[in-house]
Parts: sequence; structure tokens; C-alpha cells
Amino acid sequence: MGSQYKRRHSLNLCKEERRGKLLASASKDSTVRLWCLKPDSFEVNCIGVGKKHTASVGSVTMSRMGSSFFASVSQDLCLKLWTIPKDGSGEDTSLVCSATQMVHEKDINSVAISPNDKMLATGSQDKTAKIWNASDLSLVGILKGHKRGVWCVRFSPVDQVILTTSADGSIRIWAITSLSCLKSLEGHESSVLRAEFISRGMQILSTAADGLIKLWSIKDSECVTTLDRHEGRVWTLALPTNEKHFFSGGSDSKLIQWRDVTEEKKEEDRKKLTPDGKKVEHHTKGESGTIMQEDDFFELLTNSQSKRMDDQRCSLKVAGGSVAHAEGALRKPLAAQNRNPPQTKDNRNALLEMIADLQSERMDEQRATLPGLVNRGGGGVILKGAANAAAPDDAFLDMLMRCQGSRLEEQRSELPRPGDGMEDGEGGSGRRGRSNIGATVPDEDFFSLISRVQGGRMEDQRAAVPLGVSRRLGMAPNHIQPPNSTTKKEPGKKI
Repeated sequence: MGSQYKRRHSLNLCKEERRGKLLASASKDSTVRLWCLKPDSFEVNCIGVGKKHTASVGSVTMSRMGSSFFASVSQDLCLKLWTIPKDGSGEDTSLVCSATQMVHEKDINSVAISPNDKMLATGSQDKTAKIWNASDLSLVGILKGHKRGVWCVRFSPVDQVILTTSADGSIRIWAITSLSCLKSLEGHESSVLRAEFISRGMQILSTAADGLIKLWSIKDSECVTTLDRHEGRVWTLALPTNEKHFFSGGSDSKLIQWRDVTEEKKEEDRKKLTPDGKKVEHHTKGESGTIMQEDDFFELLTNSQSKRMDDQRCSLKVAGGSVAHAEGALRKPLAAQNRNPPQTKDNRNALLEMIADLQSERMDEQRATLPGLVNRGGGGVILKGAANAAAPDDAFLDMLMRCQGSRLEEQRSELPRPGDGMEDGEGGSGRRGRSNIGATVPDEDFFSLISRVQGGRMEDQRAAVPLGVSRRLGMAPNHIQPPNSTTKKEPGKKI
């Protein structure tokens, strides 16, 4: 037994209720071995040896649905299927190789079996990964895309996808049906040696030659966390079924157990922190530490809100002249107030009168005082501050009329004179420098002036008809004249 463990082995575990647990190992001595482990006594016995490979065996994997067969790959470029005997006796028992197939052109680094035991996947130094039919080892498809050798292949436990890791530092996820790359995760600075699906296929745990272990989120395609405790290459990962912890082993001769403490930290933070982020210490009899209970939180919230309401209360002036104080010490609790509400009609009327007086006083304080004016709306009510003011005299009214008259004069605009010429547009420029006050124009002159201005504008907008068009229409080549317009006849031209 001691000489058998001097060589490096690759182990894979399969449960077998009748004979404890079965382990398959691969070695550099070109053999595969099948072991039986008894959990109670931790006794390990070899129940079979396979000697069909001709070179170092790099990886083994066992069936997922039961314990009927396992597969192995070697540097002899072959993939072999082995039948697990029902009653192995020892090292003298030879394992039966049920199928053999040459699958790659270079060394094969990894082999994996699908969850339904119908397909196998292999990864090789020839930069490819291949999918095979588990019944007859026929080729299903080839996954191409990595720039360097493929170190690990794994099937997803829930989806029809497969992951591969490579020496190019990337992790790729492939669709089994279309053989296309769905995602590429890049973050390792050296060869990615091993990867496993966790969290029901939603996350990936990977190890690399730089000694780092990374946790990836497939949905976001980002690295969630990085673990750094190894001092050399991390060759292998082992995860239990519940995934509460995992083991990693590397070339630094260290076997490290990692435990997931995410939920524990969330629970501790929830107990220690209130919604506003402040720690609350509550010491009870017979207990020590910091405890946060829901009843204490609601009681604290009620006291804080009650104190704020008391700070905002004010004194109300009652119609009878007394003052109603709203102090927190004299106020009854809300529950007591709700049990004994005021039911008498006099109390309600007094409350309404008090509110009306307060509103009236507020409106009087907001009134404005106008000098010398009296409210003539009726009833003889005088505005506040004008009760003793005298009636406005004639001097005040004259001053008011002059102010209004000057404002009207400033808003007047000058109209053009009747004699100004508007055809050529020069009349407007001569009026710009005149005073703002102009003479009143009679109605007849005003309307004639408007007609001349509009006529000039229409003349400016007329266009000449081309010569050919005017001859076909029997018209003169000159500008078209309006029927009622008066134009001067120039010598040598027909109108």
C-alpha cells in the first residue's frame, strides 16, 4: 500500500450502499485502480486493477446515475470505459475494458461524464474539447476556440452547457446543442487548471497556476471573490453535495478547507444593525452581548415620534380668554384620548369658534394699509390702519390724474403724416427722429393713408412674367398692372 501512494493519483468518488464508497484512481504507472472505502473504519481496499493503458493516466471519472462503469484518459491519446465488478476480491482482479477510442492528437488532460450518463467530454493539449456518446464512444461534436491547451472539462448539473478551462487563462461556456461558445470568463493571469459548477449551475469555482481560487457569477460574467492562500499551483478541487465547504490542494503540499460564511455574516449584521445603520445595545438579565428585538425597535420608534410631535405643539388661545397648553407632560396618551373622546355639543362649538377666531386674526394680520382710502364695499367697514385717515382731497386726485396721464402719453406711438411718400419706403426713416407726441389725424386722411401704404406693399411683392409666357397669353412684357392702379405712361412703352 505504501508504494502505491508514492505516485501521483487522480481520484474520483462514487457512492455504493452495498459496499460503502468506491474510489477510482489514475496513476503514472499506466494503470487505473478501483478502491472500496468503509466510512466506519476508514479502511480502504483495492478491489480491481486496469492495465490496458500504455502511458500515464491523467484523469478518471465515474458514472453519475449509478456505479456501473467509469472512464479514463491517458497520454496514449485513448479514452477507455471500464466496467465496475459487482464482487471484486483484491489486487489480483483485473478490470474489464468495455470500449476504447483514440480521441485526440495530443495528451488528454481531463474527462467528464454528463449527469444522465449519456455523454462524455474530453479536453486535450491540442486546444480542443470533444463530446462523445457514452454508449459507443462515437463523436458528437468538437469545441474549438481556445488558444492553448484545455486543462479541464465539466458538464452543467442543470443546463445543456459545458465549461472548459485552458492555459490561455480563460474559462469558456459552450452550448451542447449548437457547439457554440456562449460566454468567456477572463480574470486569471495564468493557466486555469480546474473548475467546477456550484450553486445549481449559477456560479463557477476555478483554480489556476498562480495559486488563486476565484468564484464567478455566470449571469454577470464577473468574478465575485478571489481566495489567496496557496503558494503554488492549485491542481484540484473537491466539493460535497451540500456545497457548504470545499477542499483545494496544490503543489505547495497544502490541503485547505474553505467554508462559506456569507449567510452567517448577513445574519450577524441583521441582528446588530437597525434600519438606520446604528448599533443598539440591549442588555437583559442573564444574557450578555448585543441583542436587537423587534419589540424594542418599535418601542424606540414610537417614543421618538411621540417626542417629535410634542415639540411641534403650540398654545391655543380660547375664546373665553384662557390659554390651552399642549405640553407633553400634561397630554394624555393617544390610546386614552381615543377611549374618551369629547362627545358634548358645547365642546365642539367652542372648538369651532376658537378656530374661526384664530383664522380671522391671521387674516387681519395679513391685511395691507392704503393711505387715505376707505373700503366702500358696504357696511362701513374701514381697512385696518385707515380708521382715522381723512378723505382724499383735490390735490391728491390731481396728482393721481397727472401720473396716469403721463403714463398714457409715454405709451402712445406716432402715426405717419398724410403728405409723406410711402411707395419707396423712405417715409419711415424720416419719422424716426421726431418727437413721441404727434398730431391727431382725421378719419378720412387716416384711411387714405392706409390704402396708399398697402398699395405700395403690394407693388413691392409683384413679379414680372417671363417674355415667352406673356406672349402666349397676349400680354405685354411689362409688369402686370392692377386694374385700379394709376401709373405714369413712359414714352416708347405700351401699357
